[in-house]
Amino acid sequence: MTLKNADVPNLRNIRSALGDSASKPAFLGVDGERIPIPRSLHKILTRIVSELATGQTVSVIPVHQELTTQKAADLLGVSRQFLVRLLDEKKIHFHRSGTHRRIYLRDLLAYKRRRDAKRTAALDAVAGKVEHAGLAERVYIPADKA
Repeated sequence: MTLKNADVPNLRNIRSALGDSASKPAFLGVDGERIPIPRSLHKILTRIVSELATGQTVSVIPVHQELTTQKAADLLGVSRQFLVRLLDEKKIHFHRSGTHRRIYLRDLLAYKRRRDAKRTAALDAVAGKVEHAGLAERVYIPADKA
C-alpha cells in the first residue's frame, strides 16, 4: 500500500494519536464505546503508520501465504537463481505446486532470521578482533560519512 504525499500530515497525526502501548490506546466506536487496542495490534499499527509516513510502501501478508520463487527472492533481496540454489540445498523449506516451487512466508522469514543472526554474529566477531588488536582507534571515518 502506498499513500499520496497529501496523506503524510494525517499519518503523523494518526501516529501521534496512537501514542505508546503504555498509554492504553483505544478505538472509539460509532456509538462512542471505547475499544482497547491490544498491545500486539498497537505495535503493528504503529509500524505501518510510521513506514507510510516516511513514504515507504507497506504490504500485509499472512505468514501462511505461498510465495513464488521470484517474490521470495525479492523479499530477501537476492536473485531468483540464488534463491533456487538455496531451495535445492534445502536451506529453505518449500513445496511444489505442480512443477512450480512455492515457499511459505513463515519459512522464508525463518531462513531470514537465521541468516541475519549469522551475519550479526560474524560482524560482532570481526569487531571483537579489531578491538582486541587495538585497531579500533585507528579507523578513519571521513567527516562526510560520519
